[in-house]
Amino acid sequence: DPLVALRVLVNGRPWQLHQVTPVADTPPLEASATFSLELPPGKHQVVARGETSRSFDLSLPLDVTVAGTVPADRPQLLVLAIGGDVAAAGRPNPIEFGRDAEHVGKTLREQGTGAYRSVVVKTITGAQATPQEIRNGLQWLVERAVPGDVAIIYFGTQVTLDRQGQALLTTSGATSDSSGLLAGEFQARLSRIRGRLLLWADWRAAAAVA
Repeated sequence: DPLVALRVLVNGRPWQLHQVTPVADTPPLEASATFSLELPPGKHQVVARGETSRSFDLSLPLDVTVAGTVPADRPQLLVLAIGGDVAAAGRPNPIEFGRDAEHVGKTLREQGTGAYRSVVVKTITGAQATPQEIRNGLQWLVERAVPGDVAIIYFGTQVTLDRQGQALLTTSGATSDSSGLLAGEFQARLSRIRGRLLLWADWRAAAAVA
C-alpha cells in the first residue's frame, strides 16, 4: 500500500506529522522527512511511524536524554469532562451524560488533590456541550498540557453513523440528526495533546442516519 503519512511519537504520544503527497500521481512506496523536535529536559523515547490508509509500522525506539534541570514538582492533572445532553437535541429516552460528567469532574478534583501539583477541571454539559464548545475544550487541553502532565477526558454521548458511514458523536448543539462531531476530527484533535492522555468514552449506540 502507498504511504500516506510519516509521524514521530515521543513517549508514546503523537508529536509531529508529515503528510506524504503523490508525485505526478504516482502512489509513494518510499518517503522521507526531517523532523525537528523541541523536547524538555529529561529522558524520552522517540519512535518513527510510517502509515498507509490501512496499516502502520514503527521504527525501533530511540532513547534520548535532554540535558537540563528536570522539574521536581509533581505533574498537573487536567480534566475535561463532557456530557452530551442528548435530550436537548430532540432525541427520545434521554441519558443523563451531563450528570455523569459532573460526577467525574468532582471526584477527580477531590481525589487528585495531594497526588498532583494541581488539579484543573473543565466541565462541558447540557446545552453547552455543542460541537464548537467541545472543540474549544480540546484546544484548552492542547494549550495547557505539557510533557509530564496527565490529561483525562471523559466524554459521554450517543454515537451514530453519518451518510458516509463515519462515526458521528451526536452532541447537544447538533442542528440535525446528521450533524455533530465526527470521530475522525475528535481523534485528530486528541493527537495534539501533550503529556499522558486517558480517554474515558461512554458512547452509546444510536440509530444510523438514513
